[in-house]
Amino acid sequence: MPYTATAKTSRMTKTRDDLNGGDIQFIASGGQVIATVALNNPSGTISSDVINFSGFPKTVNPTQTGLAIAGVNWRTSAGTVYRTDTESGVVGLPASGARIIVSKLTPGVGDTITVQSVSLQHAA
Repeated sequence: MPYTATAKTSRMTKTRDDLNGGDIQFIASGGQVIATVALNNPSGTISSDVINFSGFPKTVNPTQTGLAIAGVNWRTSAGTVYRTDTESGVVGLPASGARIIVSKLTPGVGDTITVQSVSLQHAA
C-alpha cells in the first residue's frame, strides 16, 4: 500500500531533522570513503515527499583518489550512519538525473569535488 502524501511529508521531515548538521560520505563499491561533505543545520527544506538540501554547491577535497563514487552514507551530526544508498541514480554528473550531482565521479590526485545539489525523495 502506498504512503499518503501527508505520511510522506511527515517521514521526510523526520529524516531532514535527523540529518541536520550531519554529513554525506561518498563511498566506493568496497565501502572506502572518498570524500565527505557537511550538511547545514537546518539541512534543507521539504517539498511534499522531497528534501532539498540547502547550502549547495560545496567543494570538498577527496581523501581517496582513483576510486569511483558508488554510493553514499547519510550520517547524523553524531557521525552515526543513518542510511546507506548504493543504488543506481543516487550520485551522478550534471544532467544525469541523479539525486546528488557532483563534478567528478572518480577524483584524481589534486582534484576537488564540487557537490552541486543534493535531494532525497521518499519511495512510493
